[in-house]
Amino acid sequence: MWLLGRVGFLASDHLPRWAPAVLDLAFLPALGVVLARPLIATRNRRNFVMLAVLAALWLANLSIHLDALGEAPGWRRRGVLSAVDVVVLLIVIVAGRVVPMFTKNGTGVQTVHGSPRLDAVAAASTALLAVLMAALPLSPVTRVVAGVAAVATAARAVPWMTAKVLRVPLLWVLHIGYAWIPIGFALRAFGAPEALATHALTIGAIGGVTLGMMARVGLGHSGRPLQVRWPMVLSFALLALAALVRVAGGLLFASSYRATLFAAGTLWTVAFAILLVVYAPILATPRADGKPG
Repeated sequence: MWLLGRVGFLASDHLPRWAPAVLDLAFLPALGVVLARPLIATRNRRNFVMLAVLAALWLANLSIHLDALGEAPGWRRRGVLSAVDVVVLLIVIVAGRVVPMFTKNGTGVQTVHGSPRLDAVAAASTALLAVLMAALPLSPVTRVVAGVAAVATAARAVPWMTAKVLRVPLLWVLHIGYAWIPIGFALRAFGAPEALATHALTIGAIGGVTLGMMARVGLGHSGRPLQVRWPMVLSFALLALAALVRVAGGLLFASSYRATLFAAGTLWTVAFAILLVVYAPILATPRADGKPG
C-alpha cells in the first residue's frame, strides 16, 4: 500500500486527480489497524499514543492533498510543518523511554535517570505546540508555548547527562540529535526564520536521532556488539555538522544562503551514504550470534 502511494504520484498524469490522494492516504489507516490489533489484545495502553501519532500524521497528509486538489488553499505548508512537529513529538516521547536507559547502560553511571514528571511536561508542551503551529503558526501564543517547550525538553534531558557520553559514539549521536529539539523550539520562540527552526528539527533532531537509532538497532538486532568503528563515527559527526552549517550558517551568513544549503545537504547525504555502505552487508547476512534472523 505504501508503494502504491508512491506509484500514484509518478503516474498522476494518467490517473483521475483524486486517485493519487486516495492511494497515498490509504497506507496510514491500514498501518494503524495492524498496530492496534496487538496493542488492544495485550492491553498495551502505554503505546496507544502511537495510534494517535499515526492519526495526526494522516490528518497532516490529508491537508496537503486537499490543498493540492484546491479544496483547502494554503494548508499544504501547514500540513508539512505539522507532520514535522508530530514526528518530533514522537521523538520526545520515545527519547524519554530509551535515552536514559541507553546512557545508564552504556556508561555505567548509575545516577543517570529519567523524570516522569518532566517527561509529561515536555510531551504535553510539544503536543500543544504542534497543534498551535497548525492553527496559529505566527501568533504570540505559539511563540510563548514554543519557549515553554524549549525549556521543558531541555530540562528533562539534564538528568540524562554525564561526561562519559562523549566516549560512546552511539550515545553522543542521540544526545546531540535530541539537543536540536529545544534549539528548534527556542528559534521559534525568538522569532527566527521558520526555515531555520524547521531545519534544526529535521536535519538536526529527526536526522540525528534516526541515524543514531538505526546504527544502534542494526547492531543489536543482528547480534553484534554495540560498538561502531570510525566510518560511523564520521557519519555521526557529518550529520551534526550538517545541522550546524544549515542553522548557524543561516543565522550568521544569510547572504551565503545557497552555499550553506548546498554544504549542509552534501554533509547530510554523505552521512547517510556511509550508513548505507556500512550496514548493507550487516543487514544482508545472518546474525553474528547464530540466532535466527
